[in-house]
Amino acid sequence: MRAHVLVGAVIVAAVGSYVQASGARCRDLERENLVAPGFRVVNNCLVPKVHHRHFNFYRGVRPLNPNGTVNAVIEIPAGTNAKWEVSEETGVMCWEIKDGALRVVKYLGYPANYGMIPRTLGGDGDSLDIVTLGELRFRGEIAAAKVIGVMRMIDGGEVDDKIIAVLPGTPLGDVNSIAELEAGFPGSSDVLATWFGNYKGPGGEIEINGFGGPEEAWEVLDAALAGYQQ
Repeated sequence: MRAHVLVGAVIVAAVGSYVQASGARCRDLERENLVAPGFRVVNNCLVPKVHHRHFNFYRGVRPLNPNGTVNAVIEIPAGTNAKWEVSEETGVMCWEIKDGALRVVKYLGYPANYGMIPRTLGGDGDSLDIVTLGELRFRGEIAAAKVIGVMRMIDGGEVDDKIIAVLPGTPLGDVNSIAELEAGFPGSSDVLATWFGNYKGPGGEIEINGFGGPEEAWEVLDAALAGYQQ
């Protein structure tokens, strides 16, 4: 009887240690990948902690808010290099695989939070990209952002414009246009143009064709919203 009790205690202790170790590994993955609260990393994809089903970031999030802000789904937090993205087909956010390996951008870390606007379809056939300025946001976070302009970009011969937005309540939150961004934070647009123009390295086939103001940005956004509906 005592032997059975001892064996049982050993099994319980072993299971408990495994659960604790697994939980620790999950927490380490979340910290390492700057994952938003409520999500965890499973097989290099984000999964809600409350259930095992994947969350649809593309169709399950509204693109616009009543106060005029847009919802930016953060795929790549500022300062990081791991290339995560949302699939338009499944709506799942995963670490991109390229040439059989997890993709890491071999350049300086992203200069701002990078992501997509849900329920949009841009000129390159993907959801519309958005760059949010102000402060760090976590991967998988839905950040309400104010549109201030657009960076005109060509990637591999295809239109790949980037909506530029600021996060309310941050040091840049009162900026309303690219002109105001440059007046209050000189060199900001140059940083964005330099980074996106060079992050793929020599021969990256990227052209940066300047910036447009909020009116031009909303024209791009409205076209992408309409493209999704078609």
